[in-house]
Amino acid sequence: MDLNPLLASAGVVLLSVVTIGGIGWAVYSENRRQEQVWEWLVGHYKLKRTVSWGHTALAGSIDGFEVKVWTESRSAGKSSVTYLCIEVAGIPRGLGLQREGLMSSLAKVFGADDIQVGDAAFDAAMQVTGNPVQVAALLDSEARRVTSEGSATVVRENGSVYTEIQSGSPDRVQELLDWTLYVARVIRSPEVSTGERLERIATSDPNRKVRNKALRTLLKRVRGAPTQRMAAKTITSTDPSLRLLAARVLKDVPVLAQLVSDQGAPATRTEALDSLRSMKALTADLQPVLISLLGQADDELRRAAIEALAAVGTVEAVEPLLPLARSGMLAGAQGRAAKAAVQMIQARLHGAEAGGLSLSQMPGEQGGLSVAEPGTEVGALSMADKARRAKVPEG
Repeated sequence: MDLNPLLASAGVVLLSVVTIGGIGWAVYSENRRQEQVWEWLVGHYKLKRTVSWGHTALAGSIDGFEVKVWTESRSAGKSSVTYLCIEVAGIPRGLGLQREGLMSSLAKVFGADDIQVGDAAFDAAMQVTGNPVQVAALLDSEARRVTSEGSATVVRENGSVYTEIQSGSPDRVQELLDWTLYVARVIRSPEVSTGERLERIATSDPNRKVRNKALRTLLKRVRGAPTQRMAAKTITSTDPSLRLLAARVLKDVPVLAQLVSDQGAPATRTEALDSLRSMKALTADLQPVLISLLGQADDELRRAAIEALAAVGTVEAVEPLLPLARSGMLAGAQGRAAKAAVQMIQARLHGAEAGGLSLSQMPGEQGGLSVAEPGTEVGALSMADKARRAKVPEG
């Protein structure tokens, strides 16, 4: 009898048994190593074991942080890779942070956020999302350092720090968990208000651009004692935009009025003027400046000047306003605003007494300047141009 086929079959069976046994041993070894990690974490950090849907996880509290450790298997071609995941919750919410990569770059192409904090190296390495105030308040120099050093560290907007590695030894897991806790401590410290955090960064961060952004965020978005303190220091700044922010916080009318008068950026002058109007602090003393602003090319600055003249303008402002009210080249809203401004000025002239100026809105004479006749009521219309009317044939 030919034994070769039998020997070949036996060899195949033996090889299969060895292969299956090897796989089984590898699985057993991995499970045993993981079990050792679980046991060490339970003993060292006093975490509690939980089982959900057949998956083991550890959870507990460490230094006031809620810690969770679990494993995930992810497909990697024809095989899978097991990751050990760590999440430490308990930092302030509103900050999202991850290292720049292919996916984050693609996400930004489609409109994903990426807040710039002012630190060029950090901004190039990390994608930052979340509440801009929280971002500016939480990312001091140490927070920027530790979060950019951990390649697998992710800060989530829900108030947690997340890290993962392929399953490792207890020593490696301890190193990773301690690092994640350290990142959380740095972000949470000091446990003071958002305003106090921003004040500290604005005065002591080593990066000038980061200091500047923290200061602007504080003055624009936060109220309280830290804001008042920084505004008092900033009110004499040589930067008009910072002086504007400080003056708005302190409600400093002389500084706001000076910013309107100065030949600065149109946006700064517009905001200063709008601030004075909202504070009901406009006076006729500003009228010469306001009239000069009617000739500015910037639409928003011209709009603010028209609205200010509507509030405090005198009869001297009517004539400069009329070209804007009559012009068809301007946006309709601005033309209407100029007409309304003239009418409001007229209404303040003691009931449009005889000799007062008014704006005619009669058909065919819109925008015409007229002299109010005796006995007319406030805002009443009068004959715009009797000489011109005399030329119109009677029906």
